[in-house]
Amino acid sequence: VYFTMLTKLYEYEEEDALLGAICSLLIKTGSAGETYFPWYQKGVEKDLKLTSLYEYYLYSVPEEFDQSLPQPILMYYSYQNELDDKSRLLLYSNILKYHGIGSKIYESYSAQMEEFAISQLLEGRTSEKLVPLYATILHPDIVDEALAEGLPDLLFAKKITTAAPFAKRMIVRYPQLKKEISVPVKRGTACVPVYTKNTVILIEDAYGKRYSDSQIDAKPLMNDGRLLKRCWELCPGHLMMRIAKAEDLEHAPIQTAEQLELAKGLLLEGALEEEYQQFLLSRVIEYCYSSNDGAALDCDSLFMELDAGKLSERERICVIEILIRSEYYTTAYQLVHT
Repeated sequence: VYFTMLTKLYEYEEEDALLGAICSLLIKTGSAGETYFPWYQKGVEKDLKLTSLYEYYLYSVPEEFDQSLPQPILMYYSYQNELDDKSRLLLYSNILKYHGIGSKIYESYSAQMEEFAISQLLEGRTSEKLVPLYATILHPDIVDEALAEGLPDLLFAKKITTAAPFAKRMIVRYPQLKKEISVPVKRGTACVPVYTKNTVILIEDAYGKRYSDSQIDAKPLMNDGRLLKRCWELCPGHLMMRIAKAEDLEHAPIQTAEQLELAKGLLLEGALEEEYQQFLLSRVIEYCYSSNDGAALDCDSLFMELDAGKLSERERICVIEILIRSEYYTTAYQLVHT
């Protein structure tokens, strides 16, 4: 009632004192959102000296806001910034869009923007709104081992859009892995890491029922070969990057010692689906059977610890011949009679 009375009075006579009373009341009652933005906007334009006015201005900025933030706000937060993550992202995105790299405003914010971008990435935050900030801040020299562990999820991420009105979550299934990923859907979209071409994406409703959607749209969020190369340098054991790299083996046999080491390393991972492990083992057996190079000979310990019950008849014969060739006669004999 008090708010309504004040706004009616302000319509009759636009006095700064009335405007101050309206903004103070809204701030005191924690009122934020697009509905209240015009009042906070007027308060900033009138340069009202109210505690938390700038914060509530940012809390209430509408989605369609398409202009630079007011200069007083830009100046104020360049010196102190205790905003929440959503407001900080709004602030930094606005600076990038309307001021850009090299401007005085950008330079005054560069340190806190870098800190924010790194913290968001370390927390695993991936969204379309964060991409311009990431693309501006991230470069190979800034990436350390901690960042290299989480950065691939961003570099392989795609924005998935569905028209299904019942979609509440997107389920990401990699045929190579036992575990699946579940991501909430907001306004029909979700950003998910898609490391392989055969990644399966399902739509889940509020009741946990899952559906395939052949009409989903998938667009890469951020491609940067320099950053990906840096991740390989610092984190060569990253499971999903290795699985992505091994995808070539699904279309052609192992051809190099590097591919052999890749497959052997993946076979040691407990997170893989048994069917995929068996596929990799078949590729390794195939390569070692047809090759006599040093890399193939290094596989002897792997073959000596095989579960013979999981081998096909042809694979068993190949492994026996490999063991005989390496002079592991006892093990070969045991495999023949297993």
